[in-house]
Amino acid sequence: MNSANRLRYEKIKYGAKDDKIYGILFDVSYLWEEYLASILTKQAFKHPNNKERTGRIYLAKHKRFPRYPDFYREEDSFIIDAKYKREINRDDIHQMITYMYRLKGKNGLFIQPSDRICQKESYDLLGYGIDDNAGLQTYFYPISQIANDYKQFVADMILSENILKLQIQSGK
Repeated sequence: MNSANRLRYEKIKYGAKDDKIYGILFDVSYLWEEYLASILTKQAFKHPNNKERTGRIYLAKHKRFPRYPDFYREEDSFIIDAKYKREINRDDIHQMITYMYRLKGKNGLFIQPSDRICQKESYDLLGYGIDDNAGLQTYFYPISQIANDYKQFVADMILSENILKLQIQSGK
């Protein structure tokens, strides 16, 4: 659904309930990615920008098939994809594996906001290099749901950020 349709009051929903929501629309997936950029760029991750057409990678010679992975770090072959949605689908997996193949990535990580407490799912990828040692993970980034006030929410989010940094440093 495009922006014009949204502005014509056509039905859009997010979540499990049928509650009506009125207000201003934000591209929350963009905000999620930029929030993660505030953490990950300090961890030496590159953050290509498709809106400004900077930092792209190419899938073929002669600058053919440009792509914009959300985040990648070449020194340890780590690729991260920010996902602001409930389920990782087939296309998301294909996209990540494409980035991993192109960048010779050994670690692929989806980061999703969640009300869960620091959970992750890990998968060993088959047929990747001699060692078959590439992995794909989904990390459920905890967003505080129980903070009593703003100060507590900030403290909870700082804790989530620090746990994410530890997850990335461990590489697994």
